[in-house]
Order: sequence, then C-alpha cells, then structure tokens
Amino acid sequence: MHCAKLNLLATVLVSNRDIMVDIDLERMALIAQQYWTVSRNRVARWNEELAAALRKQKSNQLRDEVEIQFAVQLLEEVLVSQLYTRIWGGLLAYYDLQQGLGDEDRLSGLGQSIVSCHEDACNRALELLQLLQEAGSTRAEVVNRLRRRIERWTDMLLAQMSKNIDLTAYSFDKNRMRDIVAVNSQTTDSPTVNMLVSGIQAAQIETFESGYTPKMNHKLASMSLSCLPNEAWSEADLHFDTSVMRSGQIAWEIERLVERAIFTEYSTLSVQPLTNPG
Repeated sequence: MHCAKLNLLATVLVSNRDIMVDIDLERMALIAQQYWTVSRNRVARWNEELAAALRKQKSNQLRDEVEIQFAVQLLEEVLVSQLYTRIWGGLLAYYDLQQGLGDEDRLSGLGQSIVSCHEDACNRALELLQLLQEAGSTRAEVVNRLRRRIERWTDMLLAQMSKNIDLTAYSFDKNRMRDIVAVNSQTTDSPTVNMLVSGIQAAQIETFESGYTPKMNHKLASMSLSCLPNEAWSEADLHFDTSVMRSGQIAWEIERLVERAIFTEYSTLSVQPLTNPG
C-alpha cells in the first residue's frame, strides 16, 4: 500500500473529525499509542536506509539505476507521508480541546512527538533530495514538486480543523495556513470529502504505485479506518479495497498490532534495499 492512500484516509478523517470527538478516551489513547508504535518503527527504517543512501551519494557511489529508484521511492514515502503525520497530530490536539482534557490526559503530546520524530527523518530526506538534484536526477525534480504540493495540501487540511484551535504548529507555512483560515471564516461553504480526496489524488499522481513499507502503511490505514463508521467515507472514492483492513483490525487490539509493527517489508517493486535488512 502506498502512503498516498494513508493521506486519502487522513483527508477523510479531517472531514469527519467530529466523529473522533465521540470516541471514548480509553479507546482513543490506544489508537494514539498504536499510531506511535507503528510510526516509530517506520521512522527507524527510514533513517537506516536514508543514512545508507546519503553515504553512497556523498562518496559518488549511488550510480546503479535500481538503487537510485529505491532511494527516490524512499524519499517519496518520507516526504509525502508528512501529510498523514501532521494531520494526525492536529487531530489529537483537536480531540484534546473538544474533550476538555487536562494535562495528565492529553494525547496531543504523543502526536507532537511523532511529528518531531518524522521531521528528523525529513531533514535527512531533504539532504539526499538536494544531492540527487545537484547530480541532475530528473526523478528528484519530480519528488521536489510533489513535496511542495503535499506541503500546501497539509496546510489546507489543517486549516479545515482550525476554527476554534490554533494548529499552526503542525503546518509547513504558518502564514499560508492563517490566510486559508481567514478565507474559510468568510464563507459558509466547506469542501466536501470528495473534493478534498480528489485534490489529494491529483497532487500525488506522479508517485510510485507501491509504498516503501507497505505492511507498516497497512497498519496505519487500519488505524484510520477503525476510527470511522462505514458511512463516514462512503462519499469518497478511495479506489482501493478497505474491507480487508477492517476485518480483524479493531483499534483496541493493541497487543497484536504492536507485535506486528515490529516487522517491515520493502516495496513490492522488486527493488533491493541499500543495506541488509537482517
């Protein structure tokens, strides 16, 4: 599963954020913990492979076309999935506010930790992206354009949740997000789920078909779906089967999900990693 599909689900969650407010604190805390566990393993794998790719690129050893494709696919996953990470951070902050939670019960701290952890990986990814651009990689230019689109969409989606809460800490451009919030406050029309999903699909049309860590992405998608009833996303044409992710993946089955989160798998695109995963 590509991380783009995670972003489609995150978009649906933004449109149905008030459903999340009705989730009881115990269950929501389990969802947040599951999110942290899977994300932590995801970021650890990213950092391992980014470090290997950076070493090769800096020593001018990253020349093989297959390895370059693998590196670019890794960049896509790290940079594009920022939307999902930041939206979930914003959603947890929104949940805390709506529930009126005190310091001891708030879940937003966990979301902020995940965003910070992801940012560290993104800094390495941006360094590698710059090196590939300097080396004249055309695919790197495509990834950079994709990055800019995702950043704009992240700020736009965060703005949809910012009527009564300041979520600029999760944005890429605080001024841009504030401008969007100001425009939204002057209109009674809100984007539909289908409009938001269609925009995300258009923004990600140039990405690889399969994600770098499909099993991890599957776990995160299961977590998103577990938050919503079926009718919450019936309007959105997600173009992939969600029934498998729903079956047997209940949010409070945290023990099973944590155990499975330990294992990762590489892309289904017959691309070999830069380092030995064993």
